[in-house]
Amino acid sequence: MKKEKKLILKMVKFMKLKLLLFAFFLSFFCVLLNLNLGHKEYYTALLLEKTEMIVEGSVAPRGRILDCHGKVLVDNRGVLNIVYHKNASDSIHDEIRIAKNLSRFVDRVSLSFTQLKNYYLATNNNGNDLIQEEEWKMWDERKLTNEDLSQLKWDRITEDMLQYSLDEQKIIYLFSKMKEGYQYQDKVLFSDVSESFVAEILELQIPSIQVGLTF
Repeated sequence: MKKEKKLILKMVKFMKLKLLLFAFFLSFFCVLLNLNLGHKEYYTALLLEKTEMIVEGSVAPRGRILDCHGKVLVDNRGVLNIVYHKNASDSIHDEIRIAKNLSRFVDRVSLSFTQLKNYYLATNNNGNDLIQEEEWKMWDERKLTNEDLSQLKWDRITEDMLQYSLDEQKIIYLFSKMKEGYQYQDKVLFSDVSESFVAEILELQIPSIQVGLTF
């Protein structure tokens, strides 16, 4: 009798365990079914939000504008640009080297005296050779400020010192564009260029040179 009771108890425990496991798997199945059917759209949208990549230009595209006859008044066309993105390690000498590598792509240039003088200073020891020994002594004695020295350098750069060849002027043109604005800003060196032009530039493999897209 005792053996039969023990056997029955074991069978009851086994049946309870089976029912518990069945209930667990049934609950798990219901959760999966609910995710796949009840919230499928929500989780699909969430997945797209996390994984979708959106490429934007400098300005959001506005689309085409047509007249009443369907004629295109304003079109939306992406424009390719060659952009200089200054790396933290780029020195003035690096920028001049980059400008030299790209100078053959420049067709024509127009330079101001300010651009020419800035380039002269960048390539001639910041104009320190234009300051006389007595003036350096006065600066050391704090009778002249840094601004005073900068003005003296600027005033002593003559037109004869700014006689550059056409090839050099192309370098100066690009260098000047690279120095415009704030350092952290990307500088457009060539705008509205063709895909073949972009391919030629990218072949040079200059790390600081990128391709930008505007609309």
